[in-house]
Amino acid sequence: MVIEDDAFIGSRSMVVESARVRRGAKLGAGVILSKSTRVFDAETGDELPRGEAPAWSVCVSSTRVKKFPGGEFGMPCLLVLKRLPEGSDHDKLALNDILRDHGIAS
Repeated sequence: MVIEDDAFIGSRSMVVESARVRRGAKLGAGVILSKSTRVFDAETGDELPRGEAPAWSVCVSSTRVKKFPGGEFGMPCLLVLKRLPEGSDHDKLALNDILRDHGIAS
């Protein structure tokens, strides 16, 4: 695992298996990030590189529905809620506001 400078890892989060938290990324509480975790941009729906929290972003755990022969199931993923200006300091109140704006309790 690699956690770059200025990153923030929320409580009860796990970063394992060569996953990468890029510079300035903020992970919400309880995020589980592994090398194989799918990552999606909430604004565009684009899939980003697996196992990587993008630089200067706010990320939370989520699920993405996937169809299997036995039915549809929610598969874990990392959701990028917002991109931050490069060099942003960690501000817990600002992070809480971003999570609230998206209906996520901090």
